[in-house]
Amino acid sequence: MDHDLAVRSRTLASVEPPPTLVLYGDFSCPMCYLASQRLDALARAGVGVQWRAVEHHPELPVNGLRDDAESSSAAKHALDDARALLRPGEQLPAAAPTMAPKTRAAVSAYAEACGAEVKDEIRRLLFTEYWVDKVDIGNPAVLHTLLGGTFMRGKATSDPIREFGYAVAVTGEPITSQAWRLIRAWRQDWQALGAPELPTLWDGTQADSGERALRQLAAEVDQAPTPRSAPDSSGLHARVESGWRPPTTVCPPATWVSQVGDPWQRAFQMSH
Repeated sequence: MDHDLAVRSRTLASVEPPPTLVLYGDFSCPMCYLASQRLDALARAGVGVQWRAVEHHPELPVNGLRDDAESSSAAKHALDDARALLRPGEQLPAAAPTMAPKTRAAVSAYAEACGAEVKDEIRRLLFTEYWVDKVDIGNPAVLHTLLGGTFMRGKATSDPIREFGYAVAVTGEPITSQAWRLIRAWRQDWQALGAPELPTLWDGTQADSGERALRQLAAEVDQAPTPRSAPDSSGLHARVESGWRPPTTVCPPATWVSQVGDPWQRAFQMSH
């Protein structure tokens, strides 16, 4: 094992238990949304599946892209392809969102959720808010509103996350070095598989991607033990808590503003 691989292995092992299956996905991908629902079905049956978030299109601008005629057609076809693979109990929206977000911030939030031990809740919220409610999950300020309550109930050790509910830095980057290392390790391991189509399912010996990955997940669900209790449909389509709002009477620590928030704040002021 080379030094880099050893470092990645220690990083992943520090916050993620050894999985039976590894699933790579991006929150703006309809087939990944479907794969996430199948991951939940396997989890209820006691099958270990580890979700690893990767940013599929890092070349997108910070504000994402609004659909034009060509991209709208592509998004519709992608959603139709995913809908053709639906199984009983699974759901996809009737129409795709009208914008493609830059998912760096969403990936960062999920990586922080792993350390805060709320990764499943955050994964579901990110998919639901984008695909069902058409929310821009590439906007760090939006993620603060959507995810803050869940993070504040978690077990984060970082003050901005634990005390103020900041899901990610205002630049869209992770707040903690642990989350940053996780994101790097996930991407490097996915690229080591050849950076295949998403979702990518890795069972330790081979990688299936795209439609093949979804069909393999369906086979895993069929073979899994029957859950002891009925599925909780709210878990598949979690929504933001309507009563929670970002704190308005407190400010993040000065160290956070200077080290994490200030570069974005200066850029924001210069653009307005």
